[in-house]
Amino acid sequence: MVDNSFKYDFPIGNKDPFAKNDSDGNYFVYAKAHSNLGKELDEFSIDILSQNIPMGYKTIIVCQRVLMIFDGKIIQDWDINRDLINNFSGKYFVTTNKPYDIYVKDWDKYIETTTIYKPTSEGLPWTSSFNNYEESLNIGISESIDKKSEILISIVIDSINWH
Repeated sequence: MVDNSFKYDFPIGNKDPFAKNDSDGNYFVYAKAHSNLGKELDEFSIDILSQNIPMGYKTIIVCQRVLMIFDGKIIQDWDINRDLINNFSGKYFVTTNKPYDIYVKDWDKYIETTTIYKPTSEGLPWTSSFNNYEESLNIGISESIDKKSEILISIVIDSINWH
């Protein structure tokens, strides 16, 4: 379950992306917080996003769940929609259900986030995607142990600048 301060409550009534079944779907968006799950990508149209996510300096990442890790072990995996593979960006997004602090050198401050950044990054948004499955899996395993939280790995279907 995602900390409520890092959650958008839409599609209304559905579970968050860390739910361990797929009855509410496998799609969600992330924009400094997680949306609830959706069964169809249409549940995340620009009109719906505009109604639920305030404009600001952020990127909306449209995701499909791949697997969840806890304590260094895969605890859930989902089949990806092969029809979307042509739209797959080639990037993986890794996030945790518990916020943690990370130091951002360029901003000279700590920020609270649920995004897992590349170990070589300074915590900036454009360094939050992983280029391949193995890289995201390896970081997911180590971060699940380090942060004592569930880690969700998803494919990035799309990203939308939200300014």
